[in-house]
Amino acid sequence: MPRPARTARTRHARTLATVTLSLTLAACAPGGSPTPPAPDTRPEGTFTDRWTLQEALQIPADADKTAQTTMPLITSWPQGAQKTLPDQWVWDTWPLKTEDMQIATVRAADGTPYYVLIHLSVDDSVLPGARHDLATLRYSYSTDGRSWQPGGYLFPEGVVLGSRNWAGSALLKADGSVEVYYTVTGERNEGPVQGPSSVLERQHVGDVRGALTADGQLAPQSGSGFPNEGGVGFEQRIALADGVKAEVVGGRVVFSGTWKHRVILRADGTLYQTAAQSDAGPLYGFRDPWAFRNPADGKRYVVFTGNMGGLKSQQTCQPEDLGDATFRAGLGALNAEMPLHNGAIGLAVETAPGAWKLLNPLLTARCVNQELERPNLLMKGGKVYLFFSSHIGKFAPYGDLRDRGEEGLYGFVGDSLRGDYTPLNRGGLVLNTPLNQRYQSYSYDVLPGGLTTLFVDVPGIGNQDISVVSTLPPEQQRAVFGGTLGRTLKLDISGKTTNIVSELNYGQIIP
Repeated sequence: MPRPARTARTRHARTLATVTLSLTLAACAPGGSPTPPAPDTRPEGTFTDRWTLQEALQIPADADKTAQTTMPLITSWPQGAQKTLPDQWVWDTWPLKTEDMQIATVRAADGTPYYVLIHLSVDDSVLPGARHDLATLRYSYSTDGRSWQPGGYLFPEGVVLGSRNWAGSALLKADGSVEVYYTVTGERNEGPVQGPSSVLERQHVGDVRGALTADGQLAPQSGSGFPNEGGVGFEQRIALADGVKAEVVGGRVVFSGTWKHRVILRADGTLYQTAAQSDAGPLYGFRDPWAFRNPADGKRYVVFTGNMGGLKSQQTCQPEDLGDATFRAGLGALNAEMPLHNGAIGLAVETAPGAWKLLNPLLTARCVNQELERPNLLMKGGKVYLFFSSHIGKFAPYGDLRDRGEEGLYGFVGDSLRGDYTPLNRGGLVLNTPLNQRYQSYSYDVLPGGLTTLFVDVPGIGNQDISVVSTLPPEQQRAVFGGTLGRTLKLDISGKTTNIVSELNYGQIIP
């Protein structure tokens, strides 16, 4: 089924409240309806695009998925000393880049280039499902961009913010200094979460309740988390660590100087949902900062994972979330849980050195998807390509939408950073796992040249649901989990379509 044409009228209908108000007033005016004002698509403007239900339903059904997007089956993966980091599980991973989004190199005295990867990691004695509760940042380095040597902890123990850290990005500046943007979760010195449950599992439960003050306002965030969990926090903030330079010493990449950590962004409750506002459905997100300098205006920005602001329980599906009038007319009754899925790709701008300001989201997915994880950008041919990862279970409960959704990579293309984004391959699906091994990989990062990294998740369970992992004996849980970088995929990205071209080495980041 071809993707419905996106007319100017449809684009304008998908703008924010200012345009909605203009349309309402125009309907009351004599002499017909004037043309609504053009959307403000400056990077710091107010326009927010929507991944609509109508668009998401263009994701192919299983029978129609092809080699264009379907990844090769993972039948084996590195074990023991051959893993990306021996004795460690690794999952979300990103390279050290330049501010203009290219792969960075740290030069040795003799000119040899060294590449750097940063990983979420934990000791591989930890059960895979508990790794999110104990995640720390480690790094590795390489002279060929494919064979990696462990570098150890990225930050000295005891100085990092939060009780655990989640994904981010890293920049190498022209003077050799390094900036690491990362997710702070919980508070320092909290005890680890106990028991078999994990952050990931609890996100499906969504049992956070926002405390209210006597006058009905949301209470200030304290970082405290789920009930009866010993005060372990799930509030997420975006932090920046800098103050060091990357150098090559004795054939190893090291960071000289003293890391300085500070929180630069917090959810505001208006543009982006806070932990207290996540009062129903899956837990919110405010994480995965991806920093870059926009070539169009020279300013520095961060894109990140978020959710639309306001109490989640009070969200409703709006016409602009669903699709055009003809599509909406055939929808029928909507599942009451659909508005609880209100994922967003956020944007912030650096207004002065060290000062950051939240901007309107670039893209939202209310009534479509809850979690647009690890957003990243690629500039190519005068276009802006926006990518993110998402899970099968994060799609809204409508028709066969969840059956179409994948543990996959999704992408959009626009003419500018804050543009009218078009889903790639009609529905947005760029990569899907094989149908007989749905949970074999995750956490995709699209690099220059279309090289796309990923980690090996749980290929050992075959076509069973991922929930089966927690029912297995501990040693078997470890055996079915990869916890290492998978083979990099080479994508051809042209206009509004993508294709898998080839499979490269494990963790390869340069051609």
